[in-house]
Amino acid sequence: MMLRRRGVWFYLVQPHQCSKVLDTPIFSTSFSHFRFNTTITNQSSSSIPISIEKLVSQRCKSGSLHLDEALDLFKGLIQKRSFASVIPFNQILTTIAKLKNPHHHKTVISLFKTMNSYGIQPDIYTFNILINSYCLLGRVDLGFVVLGYIHRHGLEPNSATTFNTLLKGLFMEGKTTQALNLFNNILANGCLLDQVTFGVMINGLCKTTNADVALKFMRDLEKQNHLKPDVQMYSVIIDTLCKETR
Repeated sequence: MMLRRRGVWFYLVQPHQCSKVLDTPIFSTSFSHFRFNTTITNQSSSSIPISIEKLVSQRCKSGSLHLDEALDLFKGLIQKRSFASVIPFNQILTTIAKLKNPHHHKTVISLFKTMNSYGIQPDIYTFNILINSYCLLGRVDLGFVVLGYIHRHGLEPNSATTFNTLLKGLFMEGKTTQALNLFNNILANGCLLDQVTFGVMINGLCKTTNADVALKFMRDLEKQNHLKPDVQMYSVIIDTLCKETR
């Protein structure tokens, strides 16, 4: 769903903070930090030559791509100057971000810096991956800086994904008040959120406060016709009530 108004940006981050996104120490790792194989192997069963972009797509969709091979593919894109589309880079970043080791989120951030140094133009999906990595590293503050960077470069989120990620990041750090303030500001600015957003809020409130607060939040939104509760939302609240031994 489209997020229609720009007013929310100025609540989220001040423009002068945007440069922090490339100055943070997490961004300082150079591309030379990684050790790559010198060749990219076509693991397709066909002997027909395959483009690096198609190989990236196939390997990322396979579900069996490991970090070393992902880095080899990334280097292959760089070496072949395959900068026409950011999609293959996004596919690699997404795959690395989904690997179990949380340290791989630092790798995602470092690769983003490499892309930036080569002039590879990120899109909103690239930035969403970056924000997610910052949030999972416990640096939601830098996630907001990325959001300011997005605005500075004239981009607009094309779904609620960006805000859902930031809300999750705030709850992960126990910043319940900030999460509620952000949610209310987004809503007040006419942004169209989805059921996932409301689920994130209810789940976060259950984990950081109690079931009563989450239930009141849900009922208030229902009265305002913003939300139609589903089974999963009630399940989260019921589970929290049970854990609170009521």
